[in-house]
Amino acid sequence: DLSKSLKQKYKDKPFLLMTYFNPIYKMGLDKFFKEAKESGIDGFIIPDLPTEEAQGVKESIESMGLSLVMLLAPTSFKNNRVKSVCEMSSDFVYMVSITGITGARDTLPVESIKQYTELYKMHCQKPMVLGFGISSPSHIDTLKQYVDGVVVGSHFVKSLKKEGLEGLKKEVKKLSEATYL
Repeated sequence: DLSKSLKQKYKDKPFLLMTYFNPIYKMGLDKFFKEAKESGIDGFIIPDLPTEEAQGVKESIESMGLSLVMLLAPTSFKNNRVKSVCEMSSDFVYMVSITGITGARDTLPVESIKQYTELYKMHCQKPMVLGFGISSPSHIDTLKQYVDGVVVGSHFVKSLKKEGLEGLKKEVKKLSEATYL
């Protein structure tokens, strides 16, 4: 089991599983979360779980000593959902940098991100990480003054496909070095 072996190697690092709600529902909440915990998972990001339906899921997750991380989209600020997303998130909030689909981008809407993070901090004191589109050290260097962390996904998948494991390791090292203050 991949997550179990990774957890044994990196005991002090939290592992979050990003999955849609349907596989969780199909297996059964308690069974799914119990098996995930036994596999070394520490928490969950469930992108299609709306806050209005998250309470029971959060209770099930937290009863096992695990965390729920909710996503906050740019449209959430127009709908005044920041407070409910903050309340449903166990440890931190995952803010989506753009509307639309994920994937590496050449540029990010920095001014919009700055405005969103300022609004966020007025309504929520939990740490916030930013994801979607982040693909370069310059992105991270620009964003680190506004957020507590970044999530890089599609860019790493693309690096792995293009350059294999060694290329991915180089890319992880390069981007992680940009996070230092």
